[in-house]
Amino acid sequence: MSRIVVDIETVGKDFESLDKTTQEYLLRYAETE
Repeated sequence: MSRIVVDIETVGKDFESLDKTTQEYLLRYAETE
């Protein structure tokens, strides 16, 4: 399976300032520990 890794720390925007829809989209397939 192909994967793409996005490091949101490189984005110059505070995650909390993103709208709820964008936050959900970015976290949809995120893996957590």
